[in-house]
Amino acid sequence: MTVRIHFPLSLTVITIGLAFAFGAGATTTFPQEMKCAIGGKSFMYQAMMSNSSWGARPDGKPYSPSPVFPAPECPDNHLIMYRKFTADELARLKDLIASPEYTAMTGKDTQRYRMAWLEKSLVPQSKDYPWMLLAASWEAKDGSELRARYQAEFVAVVAQLPAKPDDMGWLTLQFRAANNLRELGHFAEATTVLDAMPLQKLSEGVPTDEKDLNALPEEKQIAWYFLDYIRRLRVAIAREDRSAEPLDLIPPRQAAERCFFEADGFAEFEKSYCQRDEIKEIIEKSKEYWEPQKWEHDKRKTEG
Repeated sequence: MTVRIHFPLSLTVITIGLAFAFGAGATTTFPQEMKCAIGGKSFMYQAMMSNSSWGARPDGKPYSPSPVFPAPECPDNHLIMYRKFTADELARLKDLIASPEYTAMTGKDTQRYRMAWLEKSLVPQSKDYPWMLLAASWEAKDGSELRARYQAEFVAVVAQLPAKPDDMGWLTLQFRAANNLRELGHFAEATTVLDAMPLQKLSEGVPTDEKDLNALPEEKQIAWYFLDYIRRLRVAIAREDRSAEPLDLIPPRQAAERCFFEADGFAEFEKSYCQRDEIKEIIEKSKEYWEPQKWEHDKRKTEG
């Protein structure tokens, strides 16, 4: 049996504007016996039963106990069974997973990156490929060379996609590419990507003020949040902020948490942002829960 891995769709970006929940949750799993599509060996896989998320970072990585859930992977040949394969694909997969390229990636590259490589090899024009490559960057450590390599590769792939001005999926990929360029420190290039986004049609009938949203249909509300997120990304680019979690680009709950745990290393903008009434109110409400964790957080930071 194979398990389909669902990739971020166009509206995933919008949850950043719409989902500012305070909740916490857990990932629950159950053991599932699986049979490898190549070789036929059986193995046990912890399949996801449920998961929680509450908003996302500007790179799209969800705030979740399991932001990138592991896909079933055959333990002997490292085939990742992320979807059901056709008979023709199975015949080709045998050589692909035995190739020097794939063997070299195993143990070095993340699972999503290897999935993306397989997908592109099987379906060169796959619509899932850019999203899989984006998810690979979520698996890599923030600020690492591996993450930077994945981000640069993602930007290059998105730049080659045919323009689809009416497609929120394509627009979202452009936004993610601009954000990756920001994190990589290529601020002028990031601005160029945003400037090139055809947003005139999306902007039609969308108010400038959030207070006017309630009377609009959901489609227009989604457009407003997307356009507002682009405006906020431009602000982060202008101040040359390379962080994965700029305080003004993440949900208030996560911003408040960063203010509480990481304030000692903040720059002036971040210190000022932490003094906002909304952020201080969240900190005050959460302090009782966070304070016991802060001791452990500071200890780990001291120990390196």
